[in-house]
Amino acid sequence: MVFTLSTRRKGYFTNEFFWKNLGKNRILVTTRHGGWTILNEEEFKLLRHGKCEENIELYNKLKQEGIIISEDNVTTISDCYKEKFSQLFLATTLHIITPTLRCNHKCIYCYASSKPLKAKEYDMDKDIARATVDFIFQCPSKGITIEFQGGEPLLNFEIVKFIVNYARKKAKEKNKDVNFRIVTNLTLMNNSILKWLVKNKVDINTSLDGPEFVHNTNRKYENGKGSYKDVVKWIKILKKKKIPIGVMPTITRYSLPYWKEIIEEYRKLGIMRFWARRLNVGGFAVKKWKEIGYNPKEYLNFWKKCLNYILKLNEKGIRMQEVTTEIFLRNVIFSKNYNSFVCLASPCGCAWSQLSYTPSGDVYTCDESRSFEIFKLGNVKETNYEQLFSSWKVLDIVALTSGLSFDCSSCVYHPFCGPCIVDEYGEHGNIIKKPNSFNCQVKKGIFDYIFKEIIPNKKKFEIVKTWIGISREEHAGV
Repeated sequence: MVFTLSTRRKGYFTNEFFWKNLGKNRILVTTRHGGWTILNEEEFKLLRHGKCEENIELYNKLKQEGIIISEDNVTTISDCYKEKFSQLFLATTLHIITPTLRCNHKCIYCYASSKPLKAKEYDMDKDIARATVDFIFQCPSKGITIEFQGGEPLLNFEIVKFIVNYARKKAKEKNKDVNFRIVTNLTLMNNSILKWLVKNKVDINTSLDGPEFVHNTNRKYENGKGSYKDVVKWIKILKKKKIPIGVMPTITRYSLPYWKEIIEEYRKLGIMRFWARRLNVGGFAVKKWKEIGYNPKEYLNFWKKCLNYILKLNEKGIRMQEVTTEIFLRNVIFSKNYNSFVCLASPCGCAWSQLSYTPSGDVYTCDESRSFEIFKLGNVKETNYEQLFSSWKVLDIVALTSGLSFDCSSCVYHPFCGPCIVDEYGEHGNIIKKPNSFNCQVKKGIFDYIFKEIIPNKKKFEIVKTWIGISREEHAGV
C-alpha cells in the first residue's frame, strides 16, 4: 500500500476492499482480514472517492471495521489477521481413522467408496493401528480428537477399542488431551458395544436421511433392504437413555421434494438440530451424479424451504435450528476470528487442521478426499509428522485452499468462505478451481440469501442469532 500526500493529510488510507450491490440501496463491502459493513449508495460513493471523512458516522464505521486504516487501528487490524489465520500457526487437531472400509450398507452416495462385508483385507490391523496412533501423537497440538469413520467402524470394533486404549496411554505419556467420537450407521450396535462407548466417553454420530421411504432409498443394506427401522430403533434407545447423539441427513435428488417430511421426521424423534447437508462430489456420487445429484439452484431452493419452515416453527415457540444457516452466519458475525468449521475456512482445514488415515496407514488430506489418490500425502509407516508437514505436497494444498490464486481472491464473500479443492476434483477431475463451480455457486447462493433476506429481516435475524448463542445487545448494530 502506497502512502500519498493526500492520505497523510487526511490521516488515513483506504484498505483493499471488495464490494457487491445487494439491491435496495444496500452495498456490501468486505476486506481480507474480515472487516465488513453494508453501505448505502451515497456512503459507498464517499468510500470509493476517498472522502469518507465528510461523513463522521461513516468514517467511524469504516475505521472500526478496518476498511480505512489509520495509526489508531493498524495494530488492531494486524491482530485480526493473526487471529483469522491462526490455524496456520497451530497443529492438526482432528485425526480421522478408518478401522475398516467394509460396510454392511451400500449407500448410493458413499464418499468413502466402501467395500463388501467379506473383504476383510480392508480391515486395519494392530500394527497399522499402533503406527497410526504413534504418528498422531507426534503432532504438537495439546488437544487431539480421534474420530472413527468407515466403512462401518463397528465391523472392526476390536481395533476401535485398541486405538482408544492405546491413544489414552500415549496422551498420558505426552501430557495431551484426547477425545473420541465414532460415526456409525448404528445397525450393528448392541448393548455391550454401547456400554463400552459410553464408559470410554466416545461420542456417537449417525445418519438419518428422513422418513422411511426417503432413508431407505438413499441408505440400503448390502442386500438392498432399507436400514431405516434399525437406525431409528437405536436412536430412540439412545434418546431414552439420555445418551447424546449427533444425527444428520445427506440430501440427494430423491430427497428434494420431501423437505418438510424430513424435518418432521427429525422433530418426531426429538432431534432439534437439522442440517440440510448437501451431497459431496466424491466417492460413489461422482459416477452417479446425474442420477442422484442436482444443480445449485435445486439445492438452494431445498435449503431455503427448510430454513423458512424452521424459522416459522421458531416463531411458534418450537426451538429448532438449521445448521447450514448457523454455520454460515457464524462466519459472517465472527468474520475476524478463526473459522473452526474448516470447510469454510481459507485456507481450509484439509492437510492442516485435519488428516484422515486409511486401514493401510495411508494419510489423506481429509475424510472426503479418501476416494481420490491425488490427495494421498504419505503413509504412517514411511514418514513422520514433521516430514509430512514440511513437504511441498502439504504446502501446495494449503496454498491452493487459500483461494488466492482463484477467482475467490476478488470475491466479496472470501472473508467468510474458501474453496474446496476435493469437491472441485470430484466435479472437474482437477484440483484447480473453476469459476462458478457447483461448490462455489452453492456457497454464494447461501451468502446472498443471508445478506439479502436474513440480516435485513429483524425477526428472522434475531431467531438465527439465538442459534449461535448471541444476544441482541452483543450485535445490535449488525
